[in-house]
Amino acid sequence: MPDTSFQNLINYATSVSVRQTAVVSHTQARDGTMRSAKRAGNGMRLEVSMPDGIPWSTVRPLVAAATFGDKNTQTQIRFSRSQIDYMFGYLGDQSNTSIVTATHTQGSRLMNVSGGSTSTNYFRAGDVIQLSTVGPIYMVTADVDTSSEDVYLHRPVVETAGTGIYGIGGANVYWNVFCTNFPTYTIFGYDQVSWGGPFVFEEFV
Repeated sequence: MPDTSFQNLINYATSVSVRQTAVVSHTQARDGTMRSAKRAGNGMRLEVSMPDGIPWSTVRPLVAAATFGDKNTQTQIRFSRSQIDYMFGYLGDQSNTSIVTATHTQGSRLMNVSGGSTSTNYFRAGDVIQLSTVGPIYMVTADVDTSSEDVYLHRPVVETAGTGIYGIGGANVYWNVFCTNFPTYTIFGYDQVSWGGPFVFEEFV
């Protein structure tokens, strides 16, 4: 089972800031020529904000559990609680996503999808998928109906060539991450807590 120490806190998230584009540096030569260099990996960065004023008695054991993982343990998080599943929920039209499969090639941002239970969209732009249990999350960049079957991803596939999809939609995929910022917290009033910043998670790719 995935490590749930951070997950129990994530379930109370009020907002998530996401960096999913590659880290790229640019230089300009004297003649005006622009050059770019992209950092390998291109892992997502998630800044998860918690609500101020939540009862300390509610989150106290959750904070204690999260400190066990701290910032040096790889963990898994997902956005599956009903109050936050809208953040990364499935947007496509398939009533049974478990029979949707895909063929992918390492290093490619294009994969081919098949299967499905309806004749409408496999995915819509913004859907998230995971190809393997330990793999990164990919975001679909354009709608995919059953007539095209071509899926364009926001970054190249890192897994070796293969077939199959592990999960579709935020409730069924896991971000493999390290917590790089564990915020301070302040207990105030009667049984309330506020946070000194967001929990920051860097995706392990």
